[in-house]
Amino acid sequence: MSLLKQSDTTTFSLKFNFQVIGPVSIYKGQGLFVHTTDSDFVDTFFDWLDGRKYYPEASIEFSDNNENTSDLYIIRKQIITVRFRLSDNENVYFYYQQRYHATENDNVATLKDFLGEICDPYFDNLLLKLGLDKLLREKINMLSSGEFRKAFFIKASMTKPCAMFIEEPYTGIDTKSIELLNELFAYLLQNGMSVIIFASTGSRPDFIKNSLSIGGTENSGHFYNVKYIKVPDPYGNTNFINAFELKNVSANYDGRDVLHNINWTVSRNQKWSLTGHNGAGKSTLLSFVNADNPQVYCNNVHLFDRKRGSGETIWEIKDRIGFYSPEFHRYFNKLMTVEDAINSIVFQNPYEKRVLSCPEENFKLQLLNYFELVDSDQKMLCDLSVINQKLILLSAVMIKNAPLLILDEPFQGFSDQLIKKSVALINKYVEKRTFIMVSHNHSDFPVCINKHFYLKNGIGKELDELIDIENY
Repeated sequence: MSLLKQSDTTTFSLKFNFQVIGPVSIYKGQGLFVHTTDSDFVDTFFDWLDGRKYYPEASIEFSDNNENTSDLYIIRKQIITVRFRLSDNENVYFYYQQRYHATENDNVATLKDFLGEICDPYFDNLLLKLGLDKLLREKINMLSSGEFRKAFFIKASMTKPCAMFIEEPYTGIDTKSIELLNELFAYLLQNGMSVIIFASTGSRPDFIKNSLSIGGTENSGHFYNVKYIKVPDPYGNTNFINAFELKNVSANYDGRDVLHNINWTVSRNQKWSLTGHNGAGKSTLLSFVNADNPQVYCNNVHLFDRKRGSGETIWEIKDRIGFYSPEFHRYFNKLMTVEDAINSIVFQNPYEKRVLSCPEENFKLQLLNYFELVDSDQKMLCDLSVINQKLILLSAVMIKNAPLLILDEPFQGFSDQLIKKSVALINKYVEKRTFIMVSHNHSDFPVCINKHFYLKNGIGKELDELIDIENY
């Protein structure tokens, strides 16, 4: 069966002209790699292509053997955009901790339901290669960020559009899965689909012959100048020996072992990397530390030298932890001002009334200025670009000024220079803090990290150095 809706002899072209990109012509089976560091441009381009916003100067035209049209509404039936965003409906019904509460997932679709019927043997085989075949009965909100992204690619590809526009396909994906995704994209091109990739980092894949670079270079005038940023001492009780101790910790969902006898102790002011392939159990492991997972009560977990479940409240724990992850951003309520968003993270505890100290208030202004967000206070979070939304939330987590900082894939979608800028700041910020960071890209880790914990299929091990997980 042909991949395309049209017959194998059908040819088509897609021409579009939008702001600094264009005029561009894409033909059947042709790929295009667009490198840009301008996240605002990417947002406006996809909003236009999805019909969310109208730009009178923009134009698009689709031609095949049967028709020629410049009506975006009609053309949208021939193309698909892949962005990994929650719909408005999903934002209402899903929340971050939901995956860890089995009784609240009854109405969530399984991966099998999400994908639908698979008629093409190629996609059956790809499902197997990506390790998703074992997860078909899982609720989609139980999947890791990387697992969901891979499933989303398969679902989008099976809709058989003429052209697929993809935003940041490689973020949060382990090395082996990136190779398999590139095989998928090459397969789609060979079967007549056009693939257009927008990425802020990395280089053009070999199987794509055409590329564009737009957006110019980023203003790097004060990118790494953290010398004058005054980081306040951590807030609250910092008098602990170990940030946490996990002793023979296990987690099981619907008969599937996600974690198996994990032993890991992180002492005060240590700096750790946490690595492993997509679905290895990293996010589940961190949920035990961040007081999000109710299975903690049937495990031996000590947080800040106190056994979990011995009378402390969730808020007492969360007060001492600054936490950020892609899912945290994904499920965060963006229908609030930037100021309110920051306050909801910094003053998370509803039972404690506190205000920022003078050093903390100065740090907040320096931080927002460092990321060029100082004039965003009264803007709605949803009106900012996705990258600026992430920078606001990441800044708020640091402004919270907790003694333990946990960053789970914090740089998804960031350009190379913005990653370097963020790393420089984090490296200074954690000097007097305990720090854990998750990333599939080893170059993302700050130089302060000197201890390493690795997960494979739910089994953990402390390592002397970072390793290539694909060869471990």
